[in-house]
Amino acid sequence: MVSKRLAEASRIVAAIFFATLVITVLVSSVPASACSIDEECPSLQACINGTCTAVECRTKWDCGAEDYVGEDYCFDDETIARDYKTYTCNSVNHTCNYTIVPKTQETCWGGRTCDDGECTFESLHIKMWADEEDVPFNDFVRIRGRVFAEDEDVPVHLATVKVSSDFDAHMWETKTNEDGEFSLAFMPPVGVHEFEAYAQAEGVTSSDKTVEVNVYEEMAATGGMDIIASVTPRSVKLGGIIEVSGKVTYQNYPIDAEIEMTLGNTVYTTTTGTFGSFSKQIVVRDSNVSRLRIDAYATTSGIDVNPQQLHAWQNITLAVSKSQKAIESLTLTAPESVKPGDTFEAYGTWTLDGEKVNGVDLVMNFAGETLIVPADGGSFSQLLTAPNGEGCFELSAGSESRNVCVRAHDSITVDIALEEETAGRNNVLITARYNDDGSNVSGTLIYDIGASIHARTKITNGLAFVEHEFTEGEHTISAYVSDGPRGKYHQEVFVITAAEDETGSHSTTANANQSTGKNATPITVSVGDVIVKKSEANSTRVPILISGPAGTKLTSLNVSLNDGAGMLIMSEEGLKATLPATFNFTVSGLEAGKTYNFCASAANSTGKAVLNYECAKFQAKSSAKFTLTHVLIGVGIAVVLLLLL
Repeated sequence: MVSKRLAEASRIVAAIFFATLVITVLVSSVPASACSIDEECPSLQACINGTCTAVECRTKWDCGAEDYVGEDYCFDDETIARDYKTYTCNSVNHTCNYTIVPKTQETCWGGRTCDDGECTFESLHIKMWADEEDVPFNDFVRIRGRVFAEDEDVPVHLATVKVSSDFDAHMWETKTNEDGEFSLAFMPPVGVHEFEAYAQAEGVTSSDKTVEVNVYEEMAATGGMDIIASVTPRSVKLGGIIEVSGKVTYQNYPIDAEIEMTLGNTVYTTTTGTFGSFSKQIVVRDSNVSRLRIDAYATTSGIDVNPQQLHAWQNITLAVSKSQKAIESLTLTAPESVKPGDTFEAYGTWTLDGEKVNGVDLVMNFAGETLIVPADGGSFSQLLTAPNGEGCFELSAGSESRNVCVRAHDSITVDIALEEETAGRNNVLITARYNDDGSNVSGTLIYDIGASIHARTKITNGLAFVEHEFTEGEHTISAYVSDGPRGKYHQEVFVITAAEDETGSHSTTANANQSTGKNATPITVSVGDVIVKKSEANSTRVPILISGPAGTKLTSLNVSLNDGAGMLIMSEEGLKATLPATFNFTVSGLEAGKTYNFCASAANSTGKAVLNYECAKFQAKSSAKFTLTHVLIGVGIAVVLLLLL
């Protein structure tokens, strides 16, 4: 009896075991990761034969970081290179490949060549000289030079130049400019002095060079004529003003004289006034100047010597800042348009560091003519004559410039009209005429239609046509003539409306003598299966089919997706297609089992079709492959096996 019960229990256990085995086989027979495209698979898996399969890569970024490998080396005599490793992912077998290519790190220039992965010079040379070999005491000695590699045609930029002298224990340093040049200024005592210099660059040192300069005592006056001058301030910003003032005498009596003041390469002139005195303001625009030379030439008659034999001079040292600049404020006012031959005024104000500029000449240029205009109390003014030919000319005064256009006419009026106030292809008629005599304008026309069209065309004999495709609604059209005197900017708003015909179909309304436009193109929308995967709930593919008359070209297709309660999930506008057309949109956040609406509207050359939100409805489905049906099948097989046993 016990053995019989044990046998029945064994059969029951065996049946349960076989049922479990069948269910397991059924479950395992369903692909765990079925797919149709790679994007449906997790990272480092690809869709192979409908199943997500582990692969080495799907994109090149799965293969590793792209980066430099190895050290710098000489690619050729002038180029330093370094190898760079990049990856690609084979789209067929999903394996990684890499490529190593050299990338330029530096190009050796200025006479340098590549040696062991570095730019260096084979040799370095220096030349040096003095501006003047004989220099008066209390004047600057200017030492200049040039550094070059191999030959003088290859200047060395940013070479370090060290200069020493026999009257100072200090070693002076400077850098060469782009032309390999350098400059230093000294003020040595009276005597003959030697300067020595050498250059260094990229670890290479040149040989030494020397130059001698004779410093002598200078007489400030000759023939009984004296000049005593001063400069305020002696230290000045670049672009700042210095005031030079002084007095000229002959045997201690004031005389009349012409004064020349030399600053760098510029000579300024003035004359003495009452009691032999003079004064002049100068704008310092060269940071390399260090000395102002003042020469006085006598012009007085009635003295006991020939005035031409009287000459006195004085040198005054200056310190000009290379890092600080004076703040200039200059205004320039002139008319925008004048007629040929008219006289007009150009005027303005001028300050430096907030101080009014006074007694300084301002250079003004207009129509090929250069004028010297004095600034008085911070203001300047000049009368100019317009040339006879038409055109626009640049007027400049100092750092400011303006355009002055010479025109035979005063202004232009532009008018705009539509050939027909209807939607669709239409002509915009634009006319332009001169206001003073009513004559027609020819030239370049700039026009705008709404916010999207900004273009130009030619207007001939006062008339231009512009063709444009208008949709229903309001449109702003504006235009002006660009190469004539700026005309009155003219703007009009045209309202283009649409009406329904007696059948209720959507159509555009033309003029009374024209027929009704074609009916709009009907379209339909259908949605394929939308599967939401739990692992990728934020990236779901929605397949959409847009149907209608075959071959219809949609010029603008607008689509949207909402959650059925009016909440917008996604939208795209301006798509183009030929019917029928299929689109796949990737949407985030869809929920399995929930119903959504997909809507579309389209337009082509015959009109616009709207679905009035009669949208295609669809329900997002779950991607789970193991369902209740599979469970029931497994249980059924288990019961059959149990009965057989």
